[in-house]
Amino acid sequence: MPFWLAGVMFLFGSLWFSYQYFITPVTKAASEAKKPKDFKVQVVDRKVQLSWNTPQTTKDLVKYRVERSLNIPSGDYSKWVKETNLTSLVDESVSQGKTYWYRIFAVYQNKISDPVGPIPAIIE
Repeated sequence: MPFWLAGVMFLFGSLWFSYQYFITPVTKAASEAKKPKDFKVQVVDRKVQLSWNTPQTTKDLVKYRVERSLNIPSGDYSKWVKETNLTSLVDESVSQGKTYWYRIFAVYQNKISDPVGPIPAIIE
């Protein structure tokens, strides 16, 4: 793995001080957890049906985390969070005339994947 040597020198009064340190970058491939696949969001009978497939690698997979935001994809996802071991979920707490945005994460023992989504659901 590549690294960089960095150093700093500074003058304090009439004395020079210096120190050196190594910077080791963290590669995205080393820290990336596998995401759920084929995330689908469908509105059926004024309910939102969410489904997905397991990631390619399931070693240390603990659960899935599904989050919802109201009206905007960059909104607050912290108010509606569901965690499950299944690969599907039904959201019945939706209102007519609203748009909800959903995203999903795979949660592993020591890490969490990047989100899949957001995907909108328009309740008519």
